[in-house]
Amino acid sequence: AHADYSQAAALLPGSAAPRLARGLLSLQRVSDHNFVAGWRRSEIPPSHQALLREAEQDLRRARELGLEKDATRYLEAALAYLAGDFAGAVAILDRLGIDGALKEDILRLRALAWADHIGTARTETERHRYLQASIDDFSRLLALRVNDAHARRLRGSLYFHSSRSPEAKADFEAALRVDPDDSQALSDMATFHYRAGSRELAAPLLDRSITADAGNMRARSLRGVLRLEREQLAGARADFEAALEANPNYLPALLNLAIC
Repeated sequence: AHADYSQAAALLPGSAAPRLARGLLSLQRVSDHNFVAGWRRSEIPPSHQALLREAEQDLRRARELGLEKDATRYLEAALAYLAGDFAGAVAILDRLGIDGALKEDILRLRALAWADHIGTARTETERHRYLQASIDDFSRLLALRVNDAHARRLRGSLYFHSSRSPEAKADFEAALRVDPDDSQALSDMATFHYRAGSRELAAPLLDRSITADAGNMRARSLRGVLRLEREQLAGARADFEAALEANPNYLPALLNLAIC
């Protein structure tokens, strides 16, 4: 999709549509990894920093080329989100409402903004409110798109962090039914089993996750932990190093490599 939007932007340099579409795709890719992996903005690896810059450039160019009123306001929310102003993004999207043609896009972006906003919470009550607001928006989106694997997986992650294990497991399983080779969904399911104490279920899922995407730093790091627990030090070291190759700032892999 990214390649096709890039070709469209080259063929139609005066059109806002391909710039907007590519910018929003880049935003989704970054935000997806960002809050699922728990990165702080300072820990985003170079490859995703480039995506952040590209998303911002595309959205600003789309605004210059001109869009309909609602699309322009949605774009302003997306730019606020990219700048780390999650509360500002939510406020703009709230004013837009969810009854128009952009309702699915609005729900997804607002859910992502609420999720990233969790990291700014000052109290546990505030944290819970942001988390539940994100879950609610993903649920509204899934009522419109029941087979949206992206929304399923991200809502599952939010359930997981809310200690709502049955709901998290159901969402991870649903995401894998839609796409059995989704590397992130496989690592989510593996993490679920690992935290539940089922190492024997986590291990093959991690292998599948890494086969699907050798650069999945979470899967690499967790498989390294499993190998470390089994005293397979060479394999553990290789996995931690691979995770750090994908993201030199990934703290869990750094700490565990030090243990090796």
